[in-house]
Amino acid sequence: MIHDDLLYDGPRLQWRGKGIFRATSGMAGRQSSAQQCDRAAGPIPEGRYFFWLREDKTVPTPTEDCGIPATWNLQTIPGGAEAGSCEPYWALWGRNRIRLTRIDPLPCPAPRDGFYIHDSAKGFTHGCIEVEPLFFTVLRQAIVMARTPHVAAKDRLHLMVKYLPGQTTNGGTYRFG
Repeated sequence: MIHDDLLYDGPRLQWRGKGIFRATSGMAGRQSSAQQCDRAAGPIPEGRYFFWLREDKTVPTPTEDCGIPATWNLQTIPGGAEAGSCEPYWALWGRNRIRLTRIDPLPCPAPRDGFYIHDSAKGFTHGCIEVEPLFFTVLRQAIVMARTPHVAAKDRLHLMVKYLPGQTTNGGTYRFG
């Protein structure tokens, strides 16, 4: 049986014993649990996901179209001169992201994947979970603890996405302070 470490309920990402963080998923006008199967603009579909407790320390090299190569680990996204001409695109991710891997079968007829938790402050996503930056400070501490010898730690965390009927998926992440 899988023990869920985190719960995303629409407006919040709750991490058992670590905190509750403002969070948002879906495009403006589609930020409702009823829109979760909207492939183009809905919030992340309900179900179980996991992410690894590892950090990728390499600096991403942009692709020709300014994409950021995928990683399964926590990734710091460069800004400013380090991002070069890709800065406007990369800023849409925020400064941090971590890839989610789906465990449960998808509840939607059309496939949806490639979801991340990231810390931009746009107030919308294309299906990822946008969370306030404090989440990543706490996550980095958990990664350090997971690598500490003699500490019974996990190598991954489990996330449950579960909405109430009609639940908003906008937790007020737009330009938080």
